[in-house]
Amino acid sequence: MLIGITIIIAALVDLLLIVTGPGEVKGAAPAQQRVVKAISKSRSSLAGRINVLDHGVKGIGCSHDDAPAIRLIFSGRIEGKTIFFPPGRIYCFKTNIPPGYPAFNRTSVLVSQKSKFNVIATGATFITHHSIPLTTTFTFDRASDWSWKGGSFIGSRAGLSPSAENVAIGLANVERFRVSDAAFTGYGGLGAAFAGDWIVSGEFVRLKMQGVGICFDLAFLKSVRIKDVVANGADSDGRSGAGQMGEKCFSTIQDGPLASHNRTSIAFRQTKDVTVENLDASNFRTGVAVASGKGYRFINNNIHDNPGGVTPGVGYYFYYINGGKFSSAGAPVSDVEIIGGKVSNNGPRSNGFG
Repeated sequence: MLIGITIIIAALVDLLLIVTGPGEVKGAAPAQQRVVKAISKSRSSLAGRINVLDHGVKGIGCSHDDAPAIRLIFSGRIEGKTIFFPPGRIYCFKTNIPPGYPAFNRTSVLVSQKSKFNVIATGATFITHHSIPLTTTFTFDRASDWSWKGGSFIGSRAGLSPSAENVAIGLANVERFRVSDAAFTGYGGLGAAFAGDWIVSGEFVRLKMQGVGICFDLAFLKSVRIKDVVANGADSDGRSGAGQMGEKCFSTIQDGPLASHNRTSIAFRQTKDVTVENLDASNFRTGVAVASGKGYRFINNNIHDNPGGVTPGVGYYFYYINGGKFSSAGAPVSDVEIIGGKVSNNGPRSNGFG
């Protein structure tokens, strides 16, 4: 009986909403007002949510290419919206397009000049098909005030050579954003979970990485925070998909050629104010490699079992390249604090900070 009454009330509320508009019904009792407001709030929430499965995305694995439909969603009006990738689905990317930024590979999905949106992908899986190994899955170009939560990214490591660069998320001129609770595997060689330039007021939180060449391959950062990241540069068989250990976990790269490409709202010339906290990095040639900038804070990190190679097998490696095609971006490294944490069992050249 109670269920029947509830249905009748809901139907009457629907009629009243049509007559008087959402949010309030004149002359209604307080209980009815609460029902009206709850339904109005629910409708507003649904109106602000884009379920990708309602827009041509299938999420059935690599028998289908989801890239074109996902591109169409992100090229539309997403301001104020939440893009929702339902869990338990496998979204496969088999095609790519030009990246819109000179530093990047081609990309499967370009999110360009967008703001004020959120992505929820908890429980979803994103696979870059092996037929397009030199690809960035998602590229955010001139995007601001956004967030990404959840998802497992799987790169096409089987198609990589040691020098290949397969990237999960590319960032160019992005501001005020947060990426959290995601996992990455199969970005071996010189591939990366994240790669990009001109990154302002960003957070990377609660991330897991396995079999990645580089965790964070970045340049020109300002007010960036990385926290609670567990990263193993090797695959489960002890080697990355490109037949080698990971290259380096956190890296502010030398990227001098892109020094004139700042399109953010803030004028700055080099990396400044970066915090890396609770990073556990192992099986890279070097745990942390910093090429330039100032104001670094490394807090309670565990940098261990990094064997070395082209770059020294050390926990923290600070260096500077003056001149040449890939000169360091900005002044030599300065104002660095290493607070707490542990550095141990790093390979043959050193067993310390480097």
